[in-house]
Amino acid sequence: MQVVPENGTPYMEKAPVPYPPVLHSLASASTITWLIHQKFELSIPLYRQEKEWEALGLRLSRATMSNWLLVVYRDWLVHIVHRLKLELLKQRYLHIDETHVQVLKEPGRSGKYPEAFLREYEGYIHTDAYSGYNAVSGVKRCLCYTHLRRAFVEALPPDQKKKERLIREKPLLEAFWSWAEKSAIGELPKSKLSKAFHYALNNREGFWNYLEDGNCSISNSLAENCIRPFVIGRKNWLFSGSPKGAEASAGIYTLFYLTLTAKA
Repeated sequence: MQVVPENGTPYMEKAPVPYPPVLHSLASASTITWLIHQKFELSIPLYRQEKEWEALGLRLSRATMSNWLLVVYRDWLVHIVHRLKLELLKQRYLHIDETHVQVLKEPGRSGKYPEAFLREYEGYIHTDAYSGYNAVSGVKRCLCYTHLRRAFVEALPPDQKKKERLIREKPLLEAFWSWAEKSAIGELPKSKLSKAFHYALNNREGFWNYLEDGNCSISNSLAENCIRPFVIGRKNWLFSGSPKGAEASAGIYTLFYLTLTAKA
């Protein structure tokens, strides 16, 4: 812009430019925000965004967009995610659910992942019966009765589901476990009802733990409902190209839906 001093010769001065989210690129903060909105809220994969930009007259490859998101997460957003994790692990009660996504050339889903995330954490964790959490030490698991109920409901024909309500508290739980032990004996090993009984009996301790503290919940539906937007997106974009890409995706989902929850 041109500067005209009161006394002297006019000269040109460059206006200050906002620090770019991605150095040496044309990506502005609003462009990155739009990509995040499209992919993580509307579940539109990058290859479809590439076609949309091309229809508007701009050749913007999915590889470029992917790199922008990786750099923005690495240089900016990851610090917020790490801070959130530190605050999370200070809490006494956690609701946890996990879902997998294929990372190219990186198959695997084992107990080392929850163990690494929850290392040094002590408290109650609300989970399903996924065996991967057995590797986590120093915690007490409160298993989800929604899963237990589902196993029995799915074993029943539709006309009986409405009649069956397995909402029980401590006075009835003792009768329930006694009944399960006796009834499991006469069931065919591969039947759905037999599997339901064994799911209950093999995880009995975890189903009892919520009674120890009034702040614990009987269900883990809170965490499971939060994971649904990710599952919808995964159906569209199918996989992550690298472990760093998967980490960036998970981190951006965390921040995006945490913001939506805070607004609500």
